[in-house]
Amino acid sequence: MHAFQTAASAFCIACICAEITTLLVGAGWAGRCIKAVAGLYILVILFRLATQMKLELKSAAAAAPAAVSIQSTETSLLQGTQERLEADLCAECERRFGTKVKLEITLTRTEQTVRAEKVLVILPAACTSAEQSRIAAYLQQELDMAPILEVQEDTE
Repeated sequence: MHAFQTAASAFCIACICAEITTLLVGAGWAGRCIKAVAGLYILVILFRLATQMKLELKSAAAAAPAAVSIQSTETSLLQGTQERLEADLCAECERRFGTKVKLEITLTRTEQTVRAEKVLVILPAACTSAEQSRIAAYLQQELDMAPILEVQEDTE
C-alpha cells in the first residue's frame, strides 16, 4: 500500500508542478516540454513502483483472512447454541431435581428451524429410576425429543 501511496503522491506533485510551470512560463514550447518531462517522470516512477506494488498486493492478499463462508458461520453459531443449551438445561436439571447431569445435544438446522437431532443424558450412578424418569420427561418436554439415558458407572 505504501508503494501505491508513493506513486499517487509523485503523480500529484508532478501534475501540480507542470500546471504551475505552465502558468508561469506560458503554454508555449517551454511549457509543453515541461509537461512532457513531468509525464515521463510519472511513467518512470510508476514503472519503478509497479514491481513493489505487485509484491505488496500479493502480501496483502496473503495476509488478508480468507473469506468466511456462510456455512462455517452457521456451523459455529449452531455449535455455540448447542453449548449454551446444554449448559442451561444442565443447570435447570440441577435446580429442579437436585441432580447433576451431563448433556450431549446434537442440533440440526432444517430449512426454517433448528431442532435437536440427538439428546444424550449422562446421569450419576446414584440417580434413582424415578429421578431418571422425571429428568427424561422434563428434557423431552423442553426439546420435543426423547433423550437417551446413560448412567455413569461408579469409579470407586
